Amino acid sequence: MSLYRLSLLAAALAIAQGSASAATLSGSAPAVSTTVGGTTTVLLTTTLSDAIDLQGASLYLNWDAGLQFTGVDASVAGGDLNSFIGLFDPQFTVENSGPGAYSLQLVGPLSPITLEAGNATVSFTFKALATGTQNVTIDVHVTDGDFNDVAFTQPLATSVNVSAVPEAPPAAMLAAGLGVLALLARRRRPS
Repeated sequence: MSLYRLSLLAAALAIAQGSASAATLSGSAPAVSTTVGGTTTVLLTTTLSDAIDLQGASLYLNWDAGLQFTGVDASVAGGDLNSFIGLFDPQFTVENSGPGAYSLQLVGPLSPITLEAGNATVSFTFKALATGTQNVTIDVHVTDGDFNDVAFTQPLATSVNVSAVPEAPPAAMLAAGLGVLALLARRRRPS
């Protein structure tokens, strides 16, 4: 390769690296617990290190078969999830949900959006269908004004610990049954 081509390649790499966004995105989603048939909320808290001019956002959620996804809500850019979605061109808004997966992709803001540095929260609600540790994976990407992808370094993994519905101990049930029988016997005695 000629020196000229190497110089062009080095200049292109320098320009590409110089235009990369300085912003970083991190997040956390602590494990939660519930019982079979119960509902629980996985709360994702994201932190954006620097303000960006937002061009797009994507959210990907996957979960084990022992959970049923029932909804999502968020507090981002000073409003709830529906308000945030409304900031983007509906023609380029894609929301998909199926067994074990949910995704939301937003592109093309209707007017300039500056996403300020700081925290945003997203809550995912699930109904527990089976006992055991049910895994949930969350991935978030935002695209800045230079079309750089600002994303988690890797998808977040969390879990929902589902236990069986607790049953009353047999001794407590026996005592309650004997108490009811004693009460009935007392009522039937002639006064």
